[in-house]
Amino acid sequence: MIHSDFNGRNVLLAPDGSGGYEVTAVLDWEFAFAGPPLVDIGNMLRYESTGSEFEHHFIRGYVQEGGVLPERWELKSKLADLIALLDLLNGAAESPNRAADLVWLIDRLLAEWT
Repeated sequence: MIHSDFNGRNVLLAPDGSGGYEVTAVLDWEFAFAGPPLVDIGNMLRYESTGSEFEHHFIRGYVQEGGVLPERWELKSKLADLIALLDLLNGAAESPNRAADLVWLIDRLLAEWT
């Protein structure tokens, strides 16, 4: 089972007592479905630049907790997210700001991976 819209708005953090933070809850499961974890990885990293510090720590935590990354996971997670972005764009006709944001994300993704 994957979350499907896993991103920072769905993660609750609390101070860990050593100056950092720890995840205390993952919220908002209304879009959950059975699918590959790369869908959640792509969504979580949607606004991140490839190789960002956040990406590094997120992926390190994912692997340390037993997550397995296939070959070319970066590209595969971006392609999975591209499908989600196109679906979101399909429903954004009445929201010009949202549509512009989605087009920007799609353009950035395509420019980075072509």
